[in-house]
Amino acid sequence: MKYLLLRGSATDPTFEITMPVDFVLKSGWALYASTEKAETFHVFAEGLDWTYYASSVRYESTRFSAATAVSNISTANPYLGGAGYSAQLLSGSNNGTIIQSVTIKARVSTTPGMIRLFIFNGDTLVLIIKEIQVPAVTKSGTTPAHSFSHTVTFGDKGFALMNGYTLNVSTEKGESFNVIAQGLTWTYPS
Repeated sequence: MKYLLLRGSATDPTFEITMPVDFVLKSGWALYASTEKAETFHVFAEGLDWTYYASSVRYESTRFSAATAVSNISTANPYLGGAGYSAQLLSGSNNGTIIQSVTIKARVSTTPGMIRLFIFNGDTLVLIIKEIQVPAVTKSGTTPAHSFSHTVTFGDKGFALMNGYTLNVSTEKGESFNVIAQGLTWTYPS
């Protein structure tokens, strides 16, 4: 589970906490969250809802395919709520997509700012899932422009992106960044 409080700034990330939870909800049960204070939080839980394809489906017979996205972002987007993202990285496939990492690398000198990763459900729901602080780096004869590089990893199991949802990215400042997302999609043998 992850909690994000939307009160950050151009250079300071919002409050974030991730709580690893590993349990099974019974059919018909629900997981709830509440806050003691009257502050705005985005709370989301990541999990799997499954049915068995056939009585003999095994993990080792599942076919995995690479899901890789490469994008360049450079349009300034200071909006903290997620609207106007700069680029869509990955979409959830029919069975879902496991996002393993996102790498961000500056192409130019940078000023203090923020890169934001969003989840979008294709309609109205937009959630910030990660904010990456960008430091000031000045390109010179001894400092390459790509001195700023950051990789976000989503743990051993990755981040499960549901079918119909997309992973999007934006930059606070109008500076050029390469963004690479790596993940997996899967199919079952017939």
